[in-house]
Amino acid sequence: MKIRQNSLTLSYFLIIIKTILFLIITSLSFANEKKIGSVTELKGTIVAITEELDERDLLIHDPIFLNEEIFVSEGSSATIQFNDNTAIIMKELTSINVSEFENSKKNPKLKAELVKGKIIIESGSIAKKDNGEMIVGVTTSSLGLRGTRVDIDLKPSGKSNISLATDSFGNVGEIQVNSDGQTSNITSTEEVIEISENNETISRNKTDDEKEEEKSVNDTLIKSSKIDEEEITKQLQKKLEDGNLQDVNNDGIVNELDVDETKKQITEEKKQKIEFIVDNSKDENTNFLSDVIDQSDEKSTGEVIEKIIEIKDNLVEGVVGNLADKDNKFLTSSTSESAGLIKEKIFETIVAKETDKSAVILSKVMAKSDEATISSVINNITEKNTNSESKLSLKVMADFSEKNPEKLENLNQNNSEQIEKLTISAVEKAESSQEDADLIAKVVAAASDKLVNKVVEQVSKNSIDENEALSAKVLKSIVSKNPDKIEKLSNENKDTIIQQSIDAAKNQNENKDDESDDLSDAIADIIINADPETSGKLLEKLDKTELDEDSDLNLSILDKLSNKDLFEEKLEVISIRSKVNENSIKNFIRKSIEDANNEKNVEKITKIIEKSESIVNENIIESGEENEAAKKKVTEIITKIIEKNPEKAIEIFDKNKKTKKISKIIKTKIENGDAIIGEDFDDVFDTNISPN
Repeated sequence: MKIRQNSLTLSYFLIIIKTILFLIITSLSFANEKKIGSVTELKGTIVAITEELDERDLLIHDPIFLNEEIFVSEGSSATIQFNDNTAIIMKELTSINVSEFENSKKNPKLKAELVKGKIIIESGSIAKKDNGEMIVGVTTSSLGLRGTRVDIDLKPSGKSNISLATDSFGNVGEIQVNSDGQTSNITSTEEVIEISENNETISRNKTDDEKEEEKSVNDTLIKSSKIDEEEITKQLQKKLEDGNLQDVNNDGIVNELDVDETKKQITEEKKQKIEFIVDNSKDENTNFLSDVIDQSDEKSTGEVIEKIIEIKDNLVEGVVGNLADKDNKFLTSSTSESAGLIKEKIFETIVAKETDKSAVILSKVMAKSDEATISSVINNITEKNTNSESKLSLKVMADFSEKNPEKLENLNQNNSEQIEKLTISAVEKAESSQEDADLIAKVVAAASDKLVNKVVEQVSKNSIDENEALSAKVLKSIVSKNPDKIEKLSNENKDTIIQQSIDAAKNQNENKDDESDDLSDAIADIIINADPETSGKLLEKLDKTELDEDSDLNLSILDKLSNKDLFEEKLEVISIRSKVNENSIKNFIRKSIEDANNEKNVEKITKIIEKSESIVNENIIESGEENEAAKKKVTEIITKIIEKNPEKAIEIFDKNKKTKKISKIIKTKIENGDAIIGEDFDDVFDTNISPN
């Protein structure tokens, strides 16, 4: 038994010695070689074959050296990343050899040969430099790559298919094909160049399968570029357990320390790759960069975003928007202190730069995030925005309300202080433009009753001086988009915003030089679109509003009303609800006729009456009974109508019981071609006449 134990001990000892010697030799061998890249993705089996025909199995994260033939076996695939960040995806039964590689400023060069199989190349910095040279040999052809993605498929027959594709950054480069002394360029991503074994070249369109394959390339490159330290550790642990890990710290022992050191090296290489991606990304195309960040671990995500803020902050909005779309946990829900600090930097950067996309991006983040992240966004918008003319808070709140009304209500219930802060900031900075009014109406449309009143209350506070038209425009926008919300207003808020709307229209009407949007039209829209109670209250307040002698506000509003569909029907609905409403509308029509104090306004009221089918015409005769001046004005108006449209005049008389006699007289005069004079209407106004 003792002899057997000794034998086993000796065997184990010899194995250990052999392993150590192998590792030392391998390490020395590697040290003498020039590492030009490493394996970043692997499925199945690949081997590296030296010029001396020595073979070594390649595992994930293993180095690639110059003048090695890399062979991918059947059913396998691999991605090789070179030191200039060129990536080559190798399909099964593929073999390549890199004979030259220099990643320098003076003479950047990469020269490789496709021995057989299929590769997809995403060029790195060498092919993107003006003085860079990247050449791939395929049988008797030579391909020069200039900043691009290329698919090369060398068939067993010797025929090769070559095609160009859009790279990860949205760029399309160029392939220079040198074959049999002839040079041609590939610049289209829609075609495939087929080169036969006899160097005959034809062009064809890409097949659907080839186009579909292109889409999958990005997924491979994303997976190859991401940083996931936990995954890297697992991969290295397995290599350690299988005896395939190198003694990278050269202490003569392969253990956990080598795992840590190797992980540092791999992570550093990946960081350099992501820096390359950042450098080559554009603000209009951050999808690839965002995908890499999204698939990286939380720590790496934060570091990359922080780096982007430091060196290329124009990418921040695009990246953040994409991450929000992906519900990225770091962005939307990470509670770590470091994540919180970085998110503060993100939102501060977006607020400071404030582009046309900023509001959409921030509202998207709010719609997807937890309360802490939302609070961070709001604080940056309301407290750190130094742009006094910024509308960011209003735009964010409007867009957020539209995107996620449920979350808005939850926040209003659970974090009302923050929502109130955003509301005040939003409305405070609103101007009396229809654009701003529409944004406020969006908030109102999605808001709870409580928040609706907060918004309108703030609108009323802000609707002064140069912004006095804000209330009218907001009220118009609300009743146009969501009239039911007016019913949610407190009586005080409703009375205030209605009165402010009328006062703004009055001031504008009396200031004849005011060329801003016509508030008379806004008032008319409110009357048409609001519920009858609100419209009736507006007309009542209009009736009680004192106007200057030269004001023609009532006529201006009636003129705008007459251009709205079914305006008289709406006035009739309002009128029958109460005696107050009925009187308000009668006075409104009467005052409109009184406003016809010049030729222009007489023409205006005449056109209104011509359009009228009911309530306006029914009240015009009664309006002439007020006094002699009113009689004269109505007579003038009806005379004009008779001149233009006698049938309309007769229609007006026919609507009144006691004017049917007048109607017959007018008809007879018209038929005889006799002149119609003012005295013809005396009987109309000498009798108390009321409409049917």
